[in-house]
Amino acid sequence: MRDASQIIWVRGFSIDEWECPEDHCHGLALGIMGVTTLSNFRIHAMKQVHNGFTLIEIMVGVVVVGVLAAVAISSYQGYVTSARISEAVVMTSTAKISLGEACTSGVLSGATNASLGLPTAAAFESPKVLSSIVAVGNSVTEATVTVTLKSFGEVEAGQTLVYKGVCSPGGVSWAIDPSSTVPVHLLPKE
Repeated sequence: MRDASQIIWVRGFSIDEWECPEDHCHGLALGIMGVTTLSNFRIHAMKQVHNGFTLIEIMVGVVVVGVLAAVAISSYQGYVTSARISEAVVMTSTAKISLGEACTSGVLSGATNASLGLPTAAAFESPKVLSSIVAVGNSVTEATVTVTLKSFGEVEAGQTLVYKGVCSPGGVSWAIDPSSTVPVHLLPKE
């Protein structure tokens, strides 16, 4: 067995005294020998064993995951809100078609859900998006479809999405009316 005094440590390397000439080991340990005599020695690199992650590495990982989660959650909520607005737009298609038929038939003025053969306004209710859809023929050439929404994402309960239709010989052209109370950035593209 060797004791600690028989191994010399120089700049992170161990020099084993048993495997070098007697006179050179002590000279190296005292700093007397030059660099060229290092070839006479058997130098073993110190091995450092990593047993896991440091606290700093773990904290950096947690911060990165937290930032990614924050971005992902806000993006996801935006997509859910857009999808629910799209559901409301799709649900208006029945009312728009009925108003278009009333336009071509010349009975648009005074049209309501009942006269158009549509269910009552509250019958359009859906679990997460719609409260009601009201179709009205305002005049011989104008109609509106008003969608009242439930609360989801950035939309508050009772906010409306209003489509205004203009009747012409070619049919009805629909556009989102400025009286809509849904936040502007959530309004569907025309």
